[in-house]
Amino acid sequence: MTQLIFKNNIDQSKMNVLLGMLDSWGVEAEVQMPAPPKLKKKSTPLTLSVGMWAERNIDDKELRARAWSANYESSNKGTPKNPTSLK
Repeated sequence: MTQLIFKNNIDQSKMNVLLGMLDSWGVEAEVQMPAPPKLKKKSTPLTLSVGMWAERNIDDKELRARAWSANYESSNKGTPKNPTSLK
């Protein structure tokens, strides 16, 4: 397989002419558009739980890490961590 990559967008009419020309020469061609790049999601403040976390300086990643470690410790010791220790 050989790839032909266009550096700029081409009008549909020009693409149709090019595909027709390739077809007339017996060349099988296919048009594929690249998928748009995925944007990385940044860590955001806990806006949906503002009242609950208003007095604490914590983001969602830190909260998740603490929750997982509290869950791990409670399953090993039998007693959950005190949630007020997140201050």
